[in-house]
Amino acid sequence: MEGCITVKSCFGDDLRRFQVARCGGYPALLDTLARVYALPRDHILIRYTDDEGDQVTVCSDAELLEGYAQTRGGIFRCTVGVGRRRELTLPAELTSSWVVVPAAAAARKRWSGEG
Repeated sequence: MEGCITVKSCFGDDLRRFQVARCGGYPALLDTLARVYALPRDHILIRYTDDEGDQVTVCSDAELLEGYAQTRGGIFRCTVGVGRRRELTLPAELTSSWVVVPAAAAARKRWSGEG
């Protein structure tokens, strides 16, 4: 399906493959995992292995988008756990890989002779 991403999730020895809408973000993935594994949504933990081999916990849309960016073969692979989940709300300026620091931008203008 267009606008969807394929997810391979593993909970214990139960491996599932399904698609979710990219635009649904973290809440849509949580809802799907809760249905697929019959788990309480508020206790689902999601982790994926990044390009450096580290296990990264997903707690927000921004973190999920970063995970989607690291997909291999167009498939987002994640491990599902159950536990106490922390909700994380990141400021808008931290929701992309590029963060602009206002002081650095002003300094760059001065150095380039623009300001």
